[in-house]
Amino acid sequence: MRKRREALSGDLYEEIEPGKVKVTSEDGTWGVFRPDGEWLEGERTQADLHMLVWVGGQNLPESNRASVRAAALQRVADKLGGKFASKTS
Repeated sequence: MRKRREALSGDLYEEIEPGKVKVTSEDGTWGVFRPDGEWLEGERTQADLHMLVWVGGQNLPESNRASVRAAALQRVADKLGGKFASKTS
């Protein structure tokens, strides 16, 4: 399960099961949300949607992640004037 601390607020975002993210404030208040922002339970009723998606959203398939990574590396190499031989192609 994934877990991230939001840098500005210090809130802790934890995936507690697929499709559910628990958000705990530094003062101990908490709430449970779906990755789309829907509040499910708890005292806390608002959360950062981007953090909810990052922690509780679906992963890209491994093949897609590799192609996205290779394309990003190729763009960097192109800007630097070099060539990049992708291991995925």
